[in-house]
Amino acid sequence: MADANRPMVVAAEFANAGDATITNIELYIPIHEAAAAGHTEVAQAMLQHEDLLSSRFRSSSIPDRVRKVAERHGQLETAMAIQDTWLAPA
Repeated sequence: MADANRPMVVAAEFANAGDATITNIELYIPIHEAAAAGHTEVAQAMLQHEDLLSSRFRSSSIPDRVRKVAERHGQLETAMAIQDTWLAPA
């Protein structure tokens, strides 16, 4: 499988059978996990398919919260990519 297709495969997996709202001990959902691990393309794909999240997790502030998680875990490249794509310039 080509790496370029991986984010779409991950998003498709959630659409078909995955649970995009399951949380871990830190109450991170998979989109937070992707950002915390520096998986920029996966986090971007999940933001693009935010409709896969239950209404409990959907909000206009999710891109900013995901960006903050990436920063908190030292994933500055991921944080900057989310900032550039999803958030208005500061």
